[in-house]
Amino acid sequence: MIIASVLAFFPYLAALGIWSVFGFTLYFTALKAIVGKYEGWLLPVIGFPAIFVNVSHGHNGFLTAALFGWAFMLIEKRPVLSGILIGLLSYKPQFGMLIPLALLVGGYYRTFISAAVTVLFLCAFVTALYGIDIWPAFFESLELTRSIILEQGETGWFKIQSIFSFVMLWTGALSVAYSLQAILAAIVLGVVVVAFWYPNKIEDRASLIIIGSLLVTPYSLDYDLVALAPAIAFLAIRGLCEGFSDYEISVLLLVWFSPLLTRPLMMTTGIPLALIGMLLLFGIIAKRVSIIGMRK
Repeated sequence: MIIASVLAFFPYLAALGIWSVFGFTLYFTALKAIVGKYEGWLLPVIGFPAIFVNVSHGHNGFLTAALFGWAFMLIEKRPVLSGILIGLLSYKPQFGMLIPLALLVGGYYRTFISAAVTVLFLCAFVTALYGIDIWPAFFESLELTRSIILEQGETGWFKIQSIFSFVMLWTGALSVAYSLQAILAAIVLGVVVVAFWYPNKIEDRASLIIIGSLLVTPYSLDYDLVALAPAIAFLAIRGLCEGFSDYEISVLLLVWFSPLLTRPLMMTTGIPLALIGMLLLFGIIAKRVSIIGMRK
């Protein structure tokens, strides 16, 4: 809201350009920090198809990806700063459902406290800046999103990469869609708890959180898929250092490429390519962390 208020002083095209360049810079620096020491990283980072989807919508996927990437890059060495970055992610509350429990289970208490304080500070700051009336308006917008955009599909279910939208597109059965979304969310939460309870690699933990955050919410649009970039980067680095699991490289390529085709493919065939890729990749990581857990 604060950034949008500043950009409102500019003409539309100028504001869009500033926002896109600013966001891409944050995205680029975060990805460079993760994979920059390896040759051949530049083209996959700047050519990620989700970049173009995000730019065409003028949306906030770059910022989401950068915050996810930096937060989990720093979580071991700079836990307080990591928590601040996680707290800044609260502008996308639908992507924060897994993080608090994961931090507590994993023993990242300073990160948890830092994130909580950041969220409280942001709430107090915007209230002081814009007035208390922003909160009734915020909750009214949630109801609008739920009823009009999500359940009635006014935005277009083919744009939303969730199991909820997939079921609604094919059947229109609201209760079934919510039930399957809840079951998937419970499974994802269970895997994340295992990953953070046992001493798994931070790359696996980070990737599960990022991919899982997109899977647990029924409201994950195709421009949000930019957030997958740090997950792909973390897994690529882990694989280059310690070896890839079976089919992991193929699924990583599918997830990297899927934002380009997932909307037109779902529109014409009903097949949610990005959702399928995320489920497969999440499953590969889940198998790896589960095996590690059983060995402990």
